Amino acid sequence: RDFLAYDIDLTFEDAALHLLAEKAAEEQTGARSLVSVCERALLKFEKSLPSTDIRTFSVSAAVVKNPECEIQKLLVHRGANTFVGAFQEAYGIVLNFDVDALDLLAEEASSRGTSVKDLCHQKFDDYGHGLKLLGESEFEIHKAAVADPKAYLDGLVKAFYSRREG
Repeated sequence: RDFLAYDIDLTFEDAALHLLAEKAAEEQTGARSLVSVCERALLKFEKSLPSTDIRTFSVSAAVVKNPECEIQKLLVHRGANTFVGAFQEAYGIVLNFDVDALDLLAEEASSRGTSVKDLCHQKFDDYGHGLKLLGESEFEIHKAAVADPKAYLDGLVKAFYSRREG
């Protein structure tokens, strides 16, 4: 009901239900333990998801096992995907973030107290023009690009023009 109040449709995978039941049985306090186990697994999602555009959420065994890690992954992917969609609309170029790049974005966004989407805009808004110069329609963003976006793009442009001259 808490999620429905925020217009978020919550579903549970069978493996998640089994894991929740096992954890509740270990606490041996009856229905109270089931409520406690569910609350521990979902509280961070309940606090974080309403401020996003996420309207469906499926609870998996991974969510029950490590909710903090899973909420972080979900928010990082959501932020990066939102940026990627806007970037593609603006420049016609598809960006793909590799796992290491997403991890670094998550760390940096957390330390700066900003969202992954906003951090992507700060770091990569200028990439559209540079990648158009290179004739790229799809581009992989690696950890090195996240660490120093300007130097990374400058290196790509220099390498491209030195190949053309050679």
